[in-house]
Amino acid sequence: EKTARWVKEAAKKVPVIIKLTPNVTDITVIAEAVKRSGADGVCAINTVKGLIGFNLDTWSPYPEVDGHSTYGGYSGPAIKPVALKCISEIAVKVGIPITGVGGLWDWRDAVEMLLAGAETVQSCTAVMAMGFRIIEDLNEGLANYMEEKGISSVSDLVGKGLGQIKKHEELSRDWQVRAKIN
Repeated sequence: EKTARWVKEAAKKVPVIIKLTPNVTDITVIAEAVKRSGADGVCAINTVKGLIGFNLDTWSPYPEVDGHSTYGGYSGPAIKPVALKCISEIAVKVGIPITGVGGLWDWRDAVEMLLAGAETVQSCTAVMAMGFRIIEDLNEGLANYMEEKGISSVSDLVGKGLGQIKKHEELSRDWQVRAKIN
């Protein structure tokens, strides 16, 4: 909270969005501190800490740097479920503008982040993997989806999926799903 307040004071009129890590027990506690600081919003989420794996011949972890490695940030489509959880929790419990990031790979992912409560979205890994052309694909896909659904503003999607998220004990135990094999 103190650090975010210092940044906001130094930034004067420039908007301050604080990027949050998912590597905490409860991200909403951190988001509440950011809100109290006066910052303009949060960006959820940063990368998930991970270890890529090991070289099975040398037993050295990847990526090898002179026979050693360290924990690093894991990103891409695999972290989207973590991002959606964090975005939705912050949207419900904190009430601060959210930029959704983490696992956004196509326009569908962008829509899901909006439905979870993000007001804006961003992507880095997808742009690095596919180039800047993906931005046009995201915009076109989102525009087509909105037209198909009769939605005139992106803001009409923000948080629309939150009402269907319930606690485990609130879910029906009578619901059955069975695998169908062809």
